[in-house]
Amino acid sequence: MQTPRRRILVDRHFQLQYALIWFWVALMSFTMLGAFYFAVRSYLATPGMEPVVLRMVGGMGLFVLLFCLMMGYITTSLTHRVAGAALNLQRAVERMMCNDLEAPVRLRPNDYLQALAGELDELRMAMLAQRDAALQVAAGLDAPVTDEQRAALAAKLRAALAVKPPPAPAVADAAPQAPNAPPVPAP
Repeated sequence: MQTPRRRILVDRHFQLQYALIWFWVALMSFTMLGAFYFAVRSYLATPGMEPVVLRMVGGMGLFVLLFCLMMGYITTSLTHRVAGAALNLQRAVERMMCNDLEAPVRLRPNDYLQALAGELDELRMAMLAQRDAALQVAAGLDAPVTDEQRAALAAKLRAALAVKPPPAPAVADAAPQAPNAPPVPAP
């Protein structure tokens, strides 16, 4: 079971850019609400209408406040699902670069980037298998080996690393020539 996140801002730059957008929307909403209140109040000359306008503007203000708080919560939770996942993937790559291939790459169930985490975990497993195969070949090379055993170990290592075998050397029909000798025509 994974632990809940302890920090509100996981990636400050990423999350604060969306919080800044949320802040400007909230500020503009309250500014427009204040402008509406003063515009309606100045046009209403009827006595007794001010409490009605005040209630109407107060209700709208409460709605805008609740809307802004809800948008702030949604913004924080959605950016958390991306920034937290990116942070976990970054830590997994750093572990893999330090040759720590034992810990699986996992994200929280609701985080984004699940497909990338799965592919990164497959890469980790492939690297682990290649490392184990290389260690087996290295263990086989510690003891004295014949040419046939050496070729078998090299083939095993190539198969584990998915490397193509080197091309076979070309067989020359004629005798070797001196480096500066003119080419001999074929019979």
